[in-house]
Amino acid sequence: MYRKFISHVWLILWNKLGTHLKFSTSYHPQMDGQIKVTNRTLGTLLRVLVKKNVKRWDGLLSHAKFAYNRAPSKAMGLSPF
Repeated sequence: MYRKFISHVWLILWNKLGTHLKFSTSYHPQMDGQIKVTNRTLGTLLRVLVKKNVKRWDGLLSHAKFAYNRAPSKAMGLSPF
């Protein structure tokens, strides 16, 4: 019962915000395609930034985050900024 209540609350909230939730399960990994693309992009970006600075990779995370957020997506043509 508790899980149904929480689920109902989230559905109402997202509906009021005008968004549509897409749930994925372990049985339908094709729904996680955008996540795989994002992870691949971030992995490539980090490899390029880190190069020979393997011991200082954590200091480059803020640069990677800024670069990723500044780049427009191909689908929408807009960046997260």
